Amino acid sequence: MKGVNAAGTTNGNDQTFFTVCNVAGPAGTITGPGQVCNGGTGYVYTVPAIANANGYNWTVPFGAVITAGANTNTITVSYTNPSYSGNIFVYGVGCAGNGASSNIVVIVQLKPCTDPYRTLKCMCRCWGNVYTTEPGKTNYVWTCSAGGTFTAGGTNTSSSST
Repeated sequence: MKGVNAAGTTNGNDQTFFTVCNVAGPAGTITGPGQVCNGGTGYVYTVPAIANANGYNWTVPFGAVITAGANTNTITVSYTNPSYSGNIFVYGVGCAGNGASSNIVVIVQLKPCTDPYRTLKCMCRCWGNVYTTEPGKTNYVWTCSAGGTFTAGGTNTSSSST
């Protein structure tokens, strides 16, 4: 900024202001579940803070919905019915350019059989599921595929799995 006095003498220096603007750094490793249940809710995914990022751009597979945390480094995802397996991507958004993305592969497991009158088989580890048979019937044979376990019942008219 220059000033001119009454005698017409110019004093001072011109000043120029610069805004420092950087490209966002590369995204780190995304943490969160790699296997989820179709129709499941509350799955949390996190990426470490990205250098020079003003925001975060997340992309989720078809049928998945970000229910909390959009534009932050932690999101909560629900998998509507139907949802499909795929990748979750994230990259940092910077004022001079976006950073390199990172991804995690997500496998969407089917929910167990919805016909309550058949022998039910657990097809994924969906915590807290309760299965019930036809009222008045007893001694059903409940089976779970590899990775599934029963937490209650198993030979009664209802059973819980994890």
